[in-house]
Formats: sequence, structure tokens, C-alpha cells
Amino acid sequence: MKALIIGGSGFVGGYLAQHLKSLGHETVITKMPSETTHLEETTDLEETTDLKETADLIKTANLKETTDLEETTDLKEMANLIKTADLKEAANLIKTAGLKETADLIKRADLIKTTDLIKTPVFGLDILDKDALSARLEQIKPDVIFHLAAQSSVAVSWKRPDLTIDVNIKGSMHVLEAVRRQERQIRVVLIGSGEEYGKILADEIPVSEGRCLRPGNIYAATKACQNMIGSIYAQAYGMDVVMARPFNHIGPMQAPLFAVSDFCKQAAEIEAGKREPVIKTGNLDVKRDFTDVRDVVCAYAMLAEKGKAGETYNVGSGHAVSIREILKIVLEYSTANIHIETDPEKYRPSDVPVMEADIHKIQKLTGWAPKIPLYQSVRETLDSWRSAVC
Repeated sequence: MKALIIGGSGFVGGYLAQHLKSLGHETVITKMPSETTHLEETTDLEETTDLKETADLIKTANLKETTDLEETTDLKEMANLIKTADLKEAANLIKTAGLKETADLIKRADLIKTTDLIKTPVFGLDILDKDALSARLEQIKPDVIFHLAAQSSVAVSWKRPDLTIDVNIKGSMHVLEAVRRQERQIRVVLIGSGEEYGKILADEIPVSEGRCLRPGNIYAATKACQNMIGSIYAQAYGMDVVMARPFNHIGPMQAPLFAVSDFCKQAAEIEAGKREPVIKTGNLDVKRDFTDVRDVVCAYAMLAEKGKAGETYNVGSGHAVSIREILKIVLEYSTANIHIETDPEKYRPSDVPVMEADIHKIQKLTGWAPKIPLYQSVRETLDSWRSAVC
């Protein structure tokens, strides 16, 4: 299968590309012409899941075996060796440093050679350019498209409703129109958002796909519109369009526009002495359904394989937790003494009190279920920011 990830330079795109290639699928991504990607920064070489996890462990010193490490330069040297795939030498350094879990990952990877690393083609594409979009599809000839390109921040949607509408509605319509004009059938997985449900009533929790949509912000409204347009194209033109409706997803390398990553970034900067020991927050009482991005991309791949055309599927953990609880986890893992202050700038004009997904539909169809616990996702996000701010 040849997969095209439109908008693959973002947070989810890299994880999805990695997962698809681990399944043996030829994978191509597009990005805005002005954007850079992690893949490009590593000379378009993407590692297997085990190697990536190994590199992350080395980069963040996640194992915390600091008493076994006499020189932090060894970690940098290991990371460089991993990057160039000189794994035998990296394994020797790992052994002397005492990083047992990392050594186990290297062993499970069976010292994968450079020739096993897969190049990921990256193409520039602006989805608001209809002609360029059609030309790219003709060039790439994908079997399945994952449409990730979006303005995905609720906060930004209040400030830039015009941009949000253009990208999320017009851009999605351009994708569907370009696919419709192709001579062969292409499966499209449209990525929506749990925000589409808006204000959920008490007797509607957890919320299922058949519930009424009451979007409470500009971003949510655009995603609800995208979903309706996708459904219309599937029904009217017989197109193979599947809609995913993910709830909040988190994980290492997420932008600090989102609460979990924002808290982790602030905590890491405090630990590094780069800011005062205060985390500024918005509304801590709202509850959200958080899922690790690595579990989310597994769900997307399963929907590409088994999803029914014209249908929408919730993707989430099935359990809502308060933002306050998330912050508590961050503080538990932080090594600093941190105070909390509310920041009016971080409050939204309108906020949905509770978002919790009913995930029975996708579970019944595909057998998918999230595997990575919330504490692990938060801890690894904090570790990634510790590495980034050093």
C-alpha cells in the first residue's frame, strides 16, 4: 500500500509515517513549502520504532541511571552513533554506561544496518492551491491519503478564524475534489476532532459518534463542517472516505500550544533555571480525554485498513481527566519546587466542561485499544522538553 500523509510535518505526521513504514507501507508526506520536518533534518532517513525509542532514551537520558554515567558526552556520542546507524559501537558505549533498557532495545533491533533505514519522500504542498494539489496526486498516485493538514489550535482559532476556516474547510474540500477527479479510487482518512461535539450533556457522557454536534469554538465548527463535507462526498459520489474523530492526543515533541506540552515545557525551563519557578495556567477544571499520539496513529492505520466508507469513528482513551490532574502529574515528575499561577491570557472565551469518548465503535470494528498509560505519556513529554531546553 502506498500512503500519502498530507500535512505530515506536524506533531502527528512524523509518528504516523513511522508507524506506517513499520507496517511495510510505502509512505510519502507533504508539508507547506515553508516548513521543515524532522525527516528532512535527518537527511530523510526515518528509523524503525525500536531505533527511535532508543534514540529518545539516549537523547533524554530517560533511564535516569545518572550514577552510572560518568560523562554526559557519552550520551551525545551514542546519539550520534545511533543517527549514523553505527550501532555496534553505540552498543559498546551503552554497555559501559550501564543503560540496560537502552541496550535491550538495541538488542531487540538486532543491530539494524544503515541499509534497513527507509527514505521518506517529502513534497511541498499548499492545500489551498487546487492545481498544485491535483498535480501532486497525479505524481504520487497514493492508495490511501491521511489528511492531517489543519490549523489545529483552539486558541489560535479564536485569534485567526479566517485562517482556520480557510485551511480546515476550504483545504479539506480541495483535497476531496482532487481525489474525486482521479481515475482510480483512493481511500481518504479525514482527521477531525472530539471538539466537534462541543457542550456534552451529563447523560451523553461518554459521547458516541451519533450524538448531536454542538461545536463551541471556531476550530470545532470547522472540523464539524469538514466531517459533514466528507460524509456528503462519500454518499453523493461513492467516494471511499472514512472520518476519524480523535480526542486530545499528547506525547513527546508536541508543540506547547497545547496544555500538557505547555506545562512540561514550563517545568523543564524551570528545572534548567531559565524561568522563575511558576507555571502559568488557564482553566484547570475542564476534563479532557487524553491518548498518546503513538496509540492514535495506530488507530488511524487500522481505520485505513478496516474503516467503512462514510462512517465516523471516535479515537480516545474512553476516560476523561481534569487539566488539574495532568498538572499534578507534571509536578510529581518535576525535580523543581514549582508554584502555580492563573494566566487570563490562557483562558478561552468559551470552554467545554467535559470531553470523554465512547470508543466502542472503533474497538468493535478493528480491535484497537490504547496501550500507553497517561503517566508514561506525560513523563516522556517532560523528558523530551528537558532535552530540548538544555
